[in-house]
Amino acid sequence: MHLDFQELSSEEEKFKKITYRVIGDSCILRWEWPVHINIAGIYKSENDYVDYYEKIIKRNVKIVTKNEFFNIYNGEFKDTLPESGSISFIVFPGIIKSGKLVFFKQNDKGNSILIKFLIFYSIIYKKVIQKNKKLIDIIIESDFYLKKDSLRYVVKSNRPPKKLEDGLIFPFNKNFIRGINKFEDIKIYKDEYADVFFSVEHENNNFILKRKW
Repeated sequence: MHLDFQELSSEEEKFKKITYRVIGDSCILRWEWPVHINIAGIYKSENDYVDYYEKIIKRNVKIVTKNEFFNIYNGEFKDTLPESGSISFIVFPGIIKSGKLVFFKQNDKGNSILIKFLIFYSIIYKKVIQKNKKLIDIIIESDFYLKKDSLRYVVKSNRPPKKLEDGLIFPFNKNFIRGINKFEDIKIYKDEYADVFFSVEHENNNFILKRKW
């Protein structure tokens, strides 16, 4: 059963300043409540932003009152993250009108937020083995499960590669779990450098890849 939405009658009825933080496998949301709005409907979509008012199903909406939000949940809403992929939350205002729960459309997307997943990586250059080769360790730290073909490491002579196609491309040999993933004792030539990039098929604005050290 899909929800019926009414148009907002005033800008002052909108939810604003939605923020989030990720802790472990949970996402914690906060937002500003309008004075006269006492109910929030929270819809989670495991996709990018969607044309959500036509797709929201009642059983997939979590309802939180203003009193619960501040006095029970300490001014925040907590939900679990998916094991992989992207996710967005839409928080829409609601009231009780003539004994019925009524939700309002908020078409400016100020009540929705797209979660960015962070992936940190480190490359450690180790000792030289033989005359012309050395060992490196690559460490991937991820907030979520990621398939092994999502990332590649690239090796280039004389200087670090600047993009995926800027050197020899190598796959990782196992999927990435939540937490720390170690790939140890990778052999490269003495004059080579390495870096990590998204594979072309998995480049996505919802993921942020950052080098730690």
